[in-house]
Amino acid sequence: MSSEPSLAKLLQQAVDAGQVVFVHAPPRLRPVLPIVPPAERDGAALAAAFSLIFKMSHNESYALASLMLHERLSREELRTVVGSRAPAPDIASVLVCALRKKLKPFNVQIQTLWGFGYALDRKARDKVFKTIAEHDKTILAARLKSETVKLPTSEDHG
Repeated sequence: MSSEPSLAKLLQQAVDAGQVVFVHAPPRLRPVLPIVPPAERDGAALAAAFSLIFKMSHNESYALASLMLHERLSREELRTVVGSRAPAPDIASVLVCALRKKLKPFNVQIQTLWGFGYALDRKARDKVFKTIAEHDKTILAARLKSETVKLPTSEDHG
């Protein structure tokens, strides 16, 4: 075994003697992408948010996105949203039933327009947009927190 001091020991001795100064490179931060306000999102962006926030399936999230983007939807329009491969002719009713269950904790109600289809009133839309905005704040805060880097000091190397 060599009795020579290790490079780390030599560097530490130089730091202790004030002969070496640590210069830390700035942390590499990922750019924080701007968050698009909920009311300005397209159907796909809304559906993605609904999938995360309300734990919705693909079809459920796209159905809700369509209801958010239109004043009202007929049963046929809602069926078209989920694709023509939908297994049952009453898929619109099944989807709305599932949506109502998932939206109930958020106090969001889907209106039935008898003889036509379904709609969300302004109050329901506002609640959904508010829920998305709150989720966005949480995500942004988590991004910023994860990117906060503590720079080491000379005391950290002692």
